[in-house]
Amino acid sequence: MTKVDIEGEKLVVHLEGLEEIEAIKKELEIPLNCIEKAAYVKDLDEEEKRKIRPKLRVGGTYISKDIYGRFITGFGLAFFATKDLENSLAIFVDCGFEYKVVIIEVQNPEILEKIKGK
Repeated sequence: MTKVDIEGEKLVVHLEGLEEIEAIKKELEIPLNCIEKAAYVKDLDEEEKRKIRPKLRVGGTYISKDIYGRFITGFGLAFFATKDLENSLAIFVDCGFEYKVVIIEVQNPEILEKIKGK
């Protein structure tokens, strides 16, 4: 189960169990001041939806609808932790952060409002 929390000045993504193994990562910390935009994938325009799809796996798993790990997208290097891409949260990051986009399936829908209110 992916857990997403705001801890101080960071958005922290915690991966546990099988997700941690599939993504080859246990935790991801994103400075809040580096988040340019956050929206659900289903709410992105068609061009953004096309560019966000994984094109090349760098490390992780892509089986059926399960996408975990690092992938090259039309935006650059992205991190995925999702079983349902359309209903996942897309976080666009700058500030020289490792990933240009982080796509995560969230259980807490209020997290988007918390990110926007940072």
